[in-house]
Amino acid sequence: MSLEAMKQALEALEENRPWQASTLLRHAVEQAERQEPVVGPSASDWVHVGDGFYRKRGDTAPPQSQPLTNETLWEMWVESPSDVLQFARIIERAHGITGETQ
Repeated sequence: MSLEAMKQALEALEENRPWQASTLLRHAVEQAERQEPVVGPSASDWVHVGDGFYRKRGDTAPPQSQPLTNETLWEMWVESPSDVLQFARIIERAHGITGETQ
């Protein structure tokens, strides 16, 4: 039922015109019955993927990162032996994590 139909029906009732309110309400109900039902996503449509994040059920999950080998980690460490933050950024890039840093 539209807000406008509700206002008109209420006005008709307040002005002691119940027959008009009845007609307005019947018409609004008929229109509502002809409309397709609106169905939104339900809780069962979503899957928890961790840390408060959800994805829609059936969506393809992002590819999972593989652990880096010890050899690869040592090679990365050689690039930044004294800068732990830089080392962490190199590991992030190896796992496809990019973006601005602060």
